[in-house]
Amino acid sequence: MICGKGNIHGEGTAVITGEKNADFAFKWEDVPVREWVPKDWRDNVRGLTAGDLHWTGNDYKLAVATG
Repeated sequence: MICGKGNIHGEGTAVITGEKNADFAFKWEDVPVREWVPKDWRDNVRGLTAGDLHWTGNDYKLAVATG
């Protein structure tokens, strides 16, 4: 069984008046995958995940954001 002590870090800014925009960065390391999948998959999935995401846009809607 993999029991990582992963971490998730996020930071960013959002402007909610005038010209709205959002700019966020997320980074995760050693996060166990098993807890994020449906229960009936958990016996078939194991491991840790790591990655990063930069999300920015001129609105808060995912349709106009880039990642």
